[in-house]
Amino acid sequence: MGQVLLNAAKNGSGPSAAGTSSRAEGPEYCRACRDDSLPCAQGEPGPDGRLCPYREHALISPQEHEAWEVLLACQSQLRLAPSGHVIGIDLDTALKIGAARGSDLAVLAELVPAAEAGFVEALCAHADQPH
Repeated sequence: MGQVLLNAAKNGSGPSAAGTSSRAEGPEYCRACRDDSLPCAQGEPGPDGRLCPYREHALISPQEHEAWEVLLACQSQLRLAPSGHVIGIDLDTALKIGAARGSDLAVLAELVPAAEAGFVEALCAHADQPH
């Protein structure tokens, strides 16, 4: 489960983002593949040999969805290095949000750091790219 969240965060492809700019986002993304009868619409690898990002990074369990929602809620609760770079989220705040939402804190304590790692990696990679 943690690897799914790690990949989803790192690739920007959580439940509502496909991580690609060549097609529409959200439900339109998958509809276009079905309309074109592409292999990915049947769960098979595409021409590049990879699964559709929606399938590859799909959040499956309720716990994964809860952890993703907590991560999204914590986007403004960042830990910063003295240089200003993001080094993580405030895990204490994340667990408090999870507790307020009635989530299983033991599961969140396992999943949120995995998603956080992908989130931070993606932010760092994005920061290194010219704008």
